[in-house]
Amino acid sequence: QCLRLLKSKQCARGAVATSDTSGATCFHLSLLHQRPSEDSDNNDEAADLLLASLLSYATQDVLEVALKGSGSRAIHLACVAGQSGAVRQLLVAGADPNCRDRTDSERTPLMLAASEGHASVVRILLETRKVSVDDVCAVQKMSAAHFAMTSGHFSIGRTLLSHSAHIDLRDARGMTAHDWLEKLCPGESTTETTDDSVPVVSASKTLTSVGDD
Repeated sequence: QCLRLLKSKQCARGAVATSDTSGATCFHLSLLHQRPSEDSDNNDEAADLLLASLLSYATQDVLEVALKGSGSRAIHLACVAGQSGAVRQLLVAGADPNCRDRTDSERTPLMLAASEGHASVVRILLETRKVSVDDVCAVQKMSAAHFAMTSGHFSIGRTLLSHSAHIDLRDARGMTAHDWLEKLCPGESTTETTDDSVPVVSASKTLTSVGDD
């Protein structure tokens, strides 16, 4: 139905930029209803087409609209959900790959994708020369590589380290990403691989039980 409205030009550019009481625009809502592309044999082509159509009506400032509370922009939602097609479209349209949400941690899209274990999204972000691999979050001072390692996504952490992430960068606990790898998976190498063969540490434990002796 949304596509029919767009094609019939009943949806004006101003309507695309309009947000509801939560701060959500059409972009936020379209991403919230997409299927994660990494968890499905087939990408949600209809949802990708809808996003492409919406982007054709959008101006740069629309991509910067953030949800109230979390401060999540469209690219943050796409990275959390693992929607690689949407992430690529948003980057091409000019979305900032280093923008931060408004949570206490002030996380970037790369941190979110690494934390959630979405390898294809991480790779797409790394293809963007503007992405800052060594940005750290506000409270824990963790980089994307730290988030990957502490969440149990070790292959993603190794990918980040192999793409010029600072190997000596330390978080608020004084730990490097490699330190977390050694602590959570002793004997593992930081050499990039394509498989995580150890149990995943839940994100809720990342900031509490992990690393507490």
